[in-house]
Amino acid sequence: MAKLPPLKRIVQEELTGMAAWFRPVIILLNSFCQNVWQALNNGLSLQDNLRCQIFETTYVGGTPLNITTSLTAPLVGILLLQVSGAGIVGAVQVIWSQIGPVITVSNITGLTAGNQYKLRLLLL
Repeated sequence: MAKLPPLKRIVQEELTGMAAWFRPVIILLNSFCQNVWQALNNGLSLQDNLRCQIFETTYVGGTPLNITTSLTAPLVGILLLQVSGAGIVGAVQVIWSQIGPVITVSNITGLTAGNQYKLRLLLL
């Protein structure tokens, strides 16, 4: 992916014959472009820019897990960001359902029943 070019600004003094009413437009445009450039130049974060929540917990394989979310809309998915612990035996997938703010993880495939794991989940 290409890097962003250096931030350029519209300099009012370079625009000869500009109408006076256009000066506030240039100020707003420069401010907007600067904010977008800063956000796209390593300033974006998941939780600040998307409707999501990161949830970390200790989990025992083969047991259900209830999570209460602060997100107001129903989830569209749960991504497993990280799992650590002994006994990962296959592809890891989160099986879940949601009723209101409570998410019930009924199973996480690929983990050995009875083993303890540390999980980091992204609720979207």
